[in-house]
Amino acid sequence: MLEDELDKQGIKSDTSVTVINNIVVALANVQKAPVSNTKSYVKNASKVADEISNSVGDKMADLSDFANSEDAKKAEGFLANIWNSIVSFFQNLFN
Repeated sequence: MLEDELDKQGIKSDTSVTVINNIVVALANVQKAPVSNTKSYVKNASKVADEISNSVGDKMADLSDFANSEDAKKAEGFLANIWNSIVSFFQNLFN
């Protein structure tokens, strides 16, 4: 299940076997803990998961907004100009 979730997030190939094993061990330890069966633990864990999910969603929306902003377009144009200058320089060396 963990590997499926990592794959869904697009980070499976970037996650080492050691990290995956560490996550599995940590999750197993949490599951074995007596507190993990209490209603308050389940409620708090669910709340934290929701907060993380909302935070990630907010950050992705912010990133999307920036990507479509005038500042991003200006930065893209600036970087394109630098790249074109570099390409021109090397083309002129060999002409």
